[in-house]
Amino acid sequence: ANVQVQQPEQMWITQLEKETSVHAQADAVAALARLCRTSFTAIQALRAFLEDPKKGFCRVRGMAAQALGDSSSATTNWMGLDIVMKFYRDTCFDPLINQVRPNDFGDVAEHYVRG
Repeated sequence: ANVQVQQPEQMWITQLEKETSVHAQADAVAALARLCRTSFTAIQALRAFLEDPKKGFCRVRGMAAQALGDSSSATTNWMGLDIVMKFYRDTCFDPLINQVRPNDFGDVAEHYVRG
């Protein structure tokens, strides 16, 4: 059986922000991914989730990054792509040497999100 939950955007955002269950967070990211093609609020919720390593499981944060990249379009002024690129620059790029930092496997969860 395939069950699809329908709820308002704000409820998905609240579920993503407050729920500690990995499955519930993944469901919220999947629902917001469908909405973020037209909703700046959904894009901002996914951005906040992606950028806070304490908020969610690394694979769900990776799903949020994928959703932001997939949502990029002229309709949203390529906002999702800009967010993903900024996240990559902030976490993987060394401005002192003007190059990408070497891989750091000290925190495998963060490495997964950046990868």
